[in-house]
Amino acid sequence: MLLYIYDTSDAEDEDKEQWVVSVQWNYFYKLEYLSLMVVQVSLNGLKRCTKI
Repeated sequence: MLLYIYDTSDAEDEDKEQWVVSVQWNYFYKLEYLSLMVVQVSLNGLKRCTKI
């Protein structure tokens, strides 16, 4: 009985780890996308400044 309880709790921990990993990947993906957008906007701003 104790082994069974341990096994079920272990499975829940694995699910939590997978969830945390997927959340981290989503977070990093959004951060990367946002940083790319910021770089593009700042580059466009620099181009406008150099034209004037």
